[in-house]
Amino acid sequence: MGNQINEVALPFTLKLLDSSSGHAVQTWSFNDCQRVTIGRAAENDISLADPQVSRVHVELVARDGEWTLVSLGRNGTVMDGMPINDETLHDHAIFQLGPTGPSFQFSTSSESVSSLQTLNEIDPVALDFLMVDEGQLEQEVKHIADTEVFRELQERARKMKDK
Repeated sequence: MGNQINEVALPFTLKLLDSSSGHAVQTWSFNDCQRVTIGRAAENDISLADPQVSRVHVELVARDGEWTLVSLGRNGTVMDGMPINDETLHDHAIFQLGPTGPSFQFSTSSESVSSLQTLNEIDPVALDFLMVDEGQLEQEVKHIADTEVFRELQERARKMKDK
């Protein structure tokens, strides 16, 4: 056996972006991997059912402490408006699978990785503002139901049902 050193790859996230708003619609986080594939085939790390996407469209490969995007798809890959074949990814880079396919944002910053908070990590006390005072709610409903306007609306609704 040779002296092979396994380089530790930087963790990163990929966000699938909504084509109209640019907001993330799905996020994947990757740690301790050397290669990630995106494509239409189920065997990919990220599998997309999109006709613009090839079976294995791109792969992200850890090289010399950086991530490189390698385009493998028949429709190509676009970054910064230009077709690419083999490109080093920078933090917050956006790439698109084909000229009209889905777009992803690549991020290595710890901020984007740690900002993914689950419901289990939310302090219930922080949600106290969502609590409903049942007594106050009952009083408010009674107050609304006792108004002339509400009675008129009820009468109109009854007449509409009878037609």
